Amino acid sequence: MKRITLAVLTIALTAVLSALATSCSTDDSLEYTPSGECFIKAAELGKLKRIMHTLDSKGKDSTYVTPVTGSYYPLSIDQKNGRIYNADSLPKGTDAKRIVFSTIAASGSIMIRSLATGKDTVFTASDSTDCTAERLVTVYSPDGLSKRPYRMNINVHREEPDSFRWTRLAAGDPLVAALTRTRALVRNNEIYLFGSSTDGTILLTARPETPVVWTRTLLNEDIDIRSVQLFKNQFFALCKGEVMTSTDGHTWTATGAELKPELLPTTGSTFMTAIKGRHIYSSTDGRTWTEDRADTPLQLPADHVAGICMPSPTDPQFESLLFAGLLNGNSVVWKRDIDLNPEDNEVFPWIYLPPVDNPAYACPATEDLVLLPYDNSTLLIGIDQKTNAPLLRLSRDNGRSWRADEFGMPSSLAPLTTIAASVDKANCIWIFCSGSGEIWRGRLNRLGWKEETGAFLKSMKR
Repeated sequence: MKRITLAVLTIALTAVLSALATSCSTDDSLEYTPSGECFIKAAELGKLKRIMHTLDSKGKDSTYVTPVTGSYYPLSIDQKNGRIYNADSLPKGTDAKRIVFSTIAASGSIMIRSLATGKDTVFTASDSTDCTAERLVTVYSPDGLSKRPYRMNINVHREEPDSFRWTRLAAGDPLVAALTRTRALVRNNEIYLFGSSTDGTILLTARPETPVVWTRTLLNEDIDIRSVQLFKNQFFALCKGEVMTSTDGHTWTATGAELKPELLPTTGSTFMTAIKGRHIYSSTDGRTWTEDRADTPLQLPADHVAGICMPSPTDPQFESLLFAGLLNGNSVVWKRDIDLNPEDNEVFPWIYLPPVDNPAYACPATEDLVLLPYDNSTLLIGIDQKTNAPLLRLSRDNGRSWRADEFGMPSSLAPLTTIAASVDKANCIWIFCSGSGEIWRGRLNRLGWKEETGAFLKSMKR
């Protein structure tokens, strides 16, 4: 047994020594096989220039250059579809003719298609590249047998993100001009404009694409125009104290509710709200109503009431209801947080929001009041009770303070008698002016931008 084991060890040792002798051969030749890979590994923009426009001391147009840190706008590399692009566009005015890359790494050599000759030339990251048009970048494998093309787009904003622009769509629409006590809503991408006329209570409907092509309908009930609310895709309103409902806005029927509300200020995702005798009520169907808790019911509004529902910016299981109105000629604002999670089901009371100390930021006393959710904030549109002038305010703190310097009403707005407004799914604000018949549409520029896949709103570095 010992002899067999010794023999096996001898054979193994001989094999190892033979392998070592082979590896220590004096033949120093090395065979190299070039890689067949060809793809871009990484790309990053460098220091860029932005041309800014201003007015000099004499009021003439002037320009100056400010730097842009390109790394704040990451480049996405789509290997599957062969694309290189920045999902977050560069600021308006960035010089796209002189784009510089701080990094561009590839497995292979990089060539770029010339805009002048249409032929491939060697790509140099440190040299400025004209990216005013789509560029074709091709990576060739080290073995020269393969290549991979990429379409490169460096996106630059063509407008300032926080600029607001109004467009007048009609100067004197006769159907809108003839209305009084109006209310505008948007449902299923259709505009519903309720109003009173010499014929009775009517409804004008139109598509946002053709806002002056109205369909006019005479309603079967003289509903309170200002009370119309949209809840669970149905219309609700008051008519001589009765709660009415309608599926199309034309034909209205009573819900049979025992409660006879004075006001319908707002609706949420799960219930609608009513005010009766200094009490606030809620209902999930417009028929059965239960009283809500309120901290200071003596401060409830008496007329010119409007409200909105605001989703929570941090928790999808929460939303806030907000309504405002007039009480003895003064503006009052109320707010309630709603827990939509049935497991927690925490019930919060209605809270009165006292006016801020600075009158410039207080909620204005407004007739024909309209509240709209806009840009994760509360937009107020109405007619100033003291000056009879149309106004617009924006609250970014849930109804506590109201600012006029975010964006204002159209500067050339003609005199009007009543005003109605709404927001569509494209984030366009619609204003309908009775008396003048003007129709205006406005939007904050960035709310109309189409986001690329992977886009982010703001870099942590900015």
